[in-house]
Amino acid sequence: MMHQLLTLLVPASLLLAAPADDAKPDGKRGAKFQRLDTDGSGTLSAAEVEGTKLAKHFAKVDADGDGELSRDELHAARKARHAERFAKMDADGDGALSPSEAEGTRIARHFAEIDADGDGSVTQDELRAAHEARKGKKRGKGKKRGKGKR
Repeated sequence: MMHQLLTLLVPASLLLAAPADDAKPDGKRGAKFQRLDTDGSGTLSAAEVEGTKLAKHFAKVDADGDGELSRDELHAARKARHAERFAKMDADGDGALSPSEAEGTRIARHFAEIDADGDGSVTQDELRAAHEARKGKKRGKGKKRGKGKR
C-alpha cells in the first residue's frame, strides 16, 4: 500500500490529461491524451481508452456523464486521486504529513527538501511545489544538454 502512495510526486499514469486550459500536448500526459484521441475530438470516448487502465475508471472520471472524457475531467480526477492518497497517509488528519506518516516513501527520503517552510511537516501545497520544481529542473537539464550538442 505504501509504495502506491509514492506516486504523490510522480505524474499519475492513470489520468492522462494536460492542464485544463491547454489545448496543446503538455508533457507525457498530453502526448498520451493526443495519441488516445484517435478521432481528434479533443475528448476521449470509452472506445478510445479501451484496453488502458483508464477504461475501468471511465464512468467515475466522466463527471458530466456525457460519455466523453475531457481534459478538465481528467485533470480534476487526477487532483482528487492525489488528495485521496494524501488523506490516507495523513493518519492524524491534520492536513500535513509528519516524518512518521511519510516513513518508507519517497517523500520521507526528500522530506527536508519538500518541507519548504521548515516546520517539520509537509502539506499538499509543498508537495505540489516540490513536484513542479523537480519538473522544471528536468526541463532545464534537457535544454542544456541540447544546447551543449550544437
